[in-house]
Amino acid sequence: MRAAVISDTHDAIFSTQDVLKMIAAEGVDTIIHCGDMTTAYTAELFKDFCVYHAWGNNDFDTVGIKFALQGCKPGSCSDRWIKGVFDGKLFAAVHEEYSREFASLMDSELFDYIFVGHTHRKSDRTEGRTRIINPGAIGGAHRGPRGFIIIDFATGEITDFITE
Repeated sequence: MRAAVISDTHDAIFSTQDVLKMIAAEGVDTIIHCGDMTTAYTAELFKDFCVYHAWGNNDFDTVGIKFALQGCKPGSCSDRWIKGVFDGKLFAAVHEEYSREFASLMDSELFDYIFVGHTHRKSDRTEGRTRIINPGAIGGAHRGPRGFIIIDFATGEITDFITE
């Protein structure tokens, strides 16, 4: 199972549309969004995908985003943090790495992967049994190369995409 992991789209409509075209061209139809989608209008752009969305600090209209994601592929969800299993690998996504939610996820020692956003900086490290990955940002403040990743849960292989 391959999934795209993106974060911090911040209503950057044109950049988000470009990224979604790149993801579709890779044959991927599942997206893990680590927060700061920002509005329901942006959520509507994801209609051709199954989306796992963790709320970010700039997701002010969480009800609107949840409602918009109902128009996406089945299984789409949006909440403070999300979890799932692909290819036997348990994953979670939460927006901020230095949050209570993240700490609880790490303390559980259950997850193979935890995906985070917020910093707008790509990172990939392992703590204990958990690989913690920040895919970088699509929109918002420019703190590093814009981009996203595609992860193959069966192999753990990550393909990094730079979008600028």
